[in-house]
Amino acid sequence: MIGGVAMAGMTDPNRIWTEAADRLKAEIGDGPFSSYIAPSAVRVDSQGNLILVTPTAYARDWVRKNALRRMNELWLGLDGLSRRLEVRCRAEMGSVPPASASREAPRLSSISSAPAAAPSAPAFA
Repeated sequence: MIGGVAMAGMTDPNRIWTEAADRLKAEIGDGPFSSYIAPSAVRVDSQGNLILVTPTAYARDWVRKNALRRMNELWLGLDGLSRRLEVRCRAEMGSVPPASASREAPRLSSISSAPAAAPSAPAFA
C-alpha cells in the first residue's frame, strides 16, 4: 500500500506511471531507461486514452519493440481502471494536456505543443 491506497486501486495516471517506471527501470537498467523512457511523458488524449509521448520517433520505436509489453503489464497491475498505454512520439501529437492537470509526476518531462524552433544556419566566415 502507498499512502493508505492499495496499489491495484490507483487511478491517477501520474502516480501509476511513477510506480510502473520505477519497476521498469529496475528491470531494464539505468542506460536504456534514461535514454528512452525517462524523457517521455504520460498524456491523456481527447478520448481519455493514455499515451506515453516520447521525444523522438526512434525512442517511440525502441519502446514499442523493447518495453511496451512489459510497461502495459506493470500498468495493468497497478491501474484500478485497467487502462492500457499507447506510445506516440512528440511529432505525432497535437495539443494533448498532461495526464493530471493538477500535478505532474516528478520524473516526467513536460511536453510543449509548440513546434521546436528551427536550428539556425551555421555562420561561415
